[in-house]
Amino acid sequence: MLRTLKTVAIPALMLIVGLVAGAALGQRQGWGMGKSFLESEVGGTLAIHVEAASAIRIGDTDRALALLDSVIDSAVANRGAQPGSARPMPSMSQAKVYRRAIPAQGPYAAAVAAALANVPEPDQPTPRLAKLVAQSRK
Repeated sequence: MLRTLKTVAIPALMLIVGLVAGAALGQRQGWGMGKSFLESEVGGTLAIHVEAASAIRIGDTDRALALLDSVIDSAVANRGAQPGSARPMPSMSQAKVYRRAIPAQGPYAAAVAAALANVPEPDQPTPRLAKLVAQSRK
């Protein structure tokens, strides 16, 4: 009985301990990587927002709009590149309306069009977006 315990129970116990320790370490590494990616994203986005706000304040609205449009297109293209997204994002519907009024240009244009192709129309566009759409039809 003691020999069976040593040959079966101890290796099984060690396997369980190893699995738990490995899962905990993997979880910790995953959180660390996620935090690092989030910090990089926030830093990059913050820099773009500061540049856009600075451009608006000095009257360079064309530069500010170009920066903001690139942020929109990048976010839409990235979201569209995620296959089988489980939950719909209302902001994607708003982006679809925006891009119908102001078509995407540049390197993300094709990816934006593909990402927005199957996005449903919003129930109600925001008031400013509705105004932009009305102005673009004139």
